[in-house]
Amino acid sequence: MLRIAIFVDGGNVFHTQYRIDYKELANFLLNKFNQCDNSVIGLKRFYTGAPVEGEVSENESPEEFVGREEKISSQKKFWYTMEEHIGYTIIKRPLKTINKGEKGEFQKGDMDAQIAYELHKFKDEYDVLIFIAGDSDYEPVLKDLANNCGKKIIILSTRKAVAKELIKLTKPALSNIEFIDLDDIRDKVSMERRHVH
Repeated sequence: MLRIAIFVDGGNVFHTQYRIDYKELANFLLNKFNQCDNSVIGLKRFYTGAPVEGEVSENESPEEFVGREEKISSQKKFWYTMEEHIGYTIIKRPLKTINKGEKGEFQKGDMDAQIAYELHKFKDEYDVLIFIAGDSDYEPVLKDLANNCGKKIIILSTRKAVAKELIKLTKPALSNIEFIDLDDIRDKVSMERRHVH
């Protein structure tokens, strides 16, 4: 039996501006792998930054505060659906506010180190890793999992949101690492697929 794990870097999904239908993603993956082997999806982990609730930042207007609280409420509904109805474990870390001077502030979840650690921590629980991410920071751990641990890895992202270092990992003819552009399977795994003609 082929054991499939799905690890999602929520920050990368946000930057793709792509709404994934996670139920349909599971169906797509099972169809892909069941052509060759009996496969089952085990681990499903979604990593995300979580805004701090109920605190007004120094430069935040009342309207911005209300908007942020509404966004948090929407995120909580999404997390609940992912956990209770689709079977994901949600791993949250408080967002950090980064000051970029004249460019202003932005928030970052900073989950990369934890995700890399847990890819190794759980490596004995999967044969195939579906990795929805795109940061170049993941290059060493993906290379190690493929070359030294014998894992088959599929990187799912869009070309505009994936680092060239990760694309390069897929180039050798015998590589255990494959890249699938979400735009190429939009009609199968996108929330907007019903509107795509």
